[in-house]
Formats: sequence, structure tokens, C-alpha cells
Amino acid sequence: MDIDSHLIAKCINAERKAQQALFEACFPFLMRTCRIYSRDDQEAMSHLNEGFYKILKGLPSWKQHMPFENWAKRIMLNAIIDNFRRQKFYRQQQQMSPEDIKSLEQKVSVFQVDDPAVDAEEILHWLRDLPVLTSQIFGLYALEGYSYEEISNWLEMKQVTVRWHVWEARKKLAARFEKVIKSHQKNL
Repeated sequence: MDIDSHLIAKCINAERKAQQALFEACFPFLMRTCRIYSRDDQEAMSHLNEGFYKILKGLPSWKQHMPFENWAKRIMLNAIIDNFRRQKFYRQQQQMSPEDIKSLEQKVSVFQVDDPAVDAEEILHWLRDLPVLTSQIFGLYALEGYSYEEISNWLEMKQVTVRWHVWEARKKLAARFEKVIKSHQKNL
């Protein structure tokens, strides 16, 4: 995606039509990111609005040599993470030792989908069925590629807790995937 520097300049000058044009240009890729970390489309839109506001505020600091899409996505993820921090429900930490986590991770294989019986919408639905914090942490780890350490620092929780949430998501997603595959095989 290539954003015109004149459009950015107009957005910095708070021209509403330019801001609307930028929003429309960014909507598809930013909404896709927001949907991953939201329970429903309404919550995703809330994340999108809050994140886009931060993108508009941060436009003067954007460097033109940086790909705009990557920069905007990073701002959006930071806005979503800030929202996670404001919510108190994630403060309840699971008490598992690092040895327990390593043992559990060895038992659960990496979640990969190469089967035509499962589409992206179905996987998104599965992610939304997970507990909120587990889904969010799994998304940051597996879909965005952040490390356990980065996630634990952002969310102000122990790495072992982050690892547990990733393990729990993998376990539940793998069970759903296995169930769909078995059902698909019976229908053949």
C-alpha cells in the first residue's frame, strides 16, 4: 500500500476530507488486525477508531522511508495493547512453573492449518471462542510473531503466564481442528 505524502500532509493539517480518505485507505488492513484481537465486530471497530486516532496524532513522527502500512499496523497493535492494560481481568495470573510450561509445550504441536476443510473465517471464529486474554496473547504470539518476553513486558505479566495462554490456545485450537478434520473425513 502506497500512501501519498500530500495526503499525509493534509491529514497533519487536520483536513477532515484527507483524514477520511486515509481512514478508507487503511480500513481493510487495520480492521483485519483489529478483528483478530476482538470478540466481535463492534469491539473491533472500537479498537480501530481508537487506534486510527493515535495514527492521526502520530503522523508528524512518521518517517517516509518507513513503509506506512507497517508503521500504522504497529501503532494499531500498540493501541490494542494499551486497551488490554486498561482492562483488569488479565491481572489474574495462572500459577504454573516454568518446568510445567516446558512439559506442556512439548506435548502440544505447532498449530498449522493446511486443510481445505477449514477456512480463515472459521479459524477467526475459533479464536473468538477462546477466553479473551488467551485469544489476545495467542494472536500476538502466533499471528504477529512477538516473543513471550515482549508480550509479558507489554501486558505486565510473567512470561510463564504468557506461555500458558499460548499453550492453552494451541491445545483448544488443535482440538477444534482435529474435530473438523474427523468430521470432514466421515463425509468423504
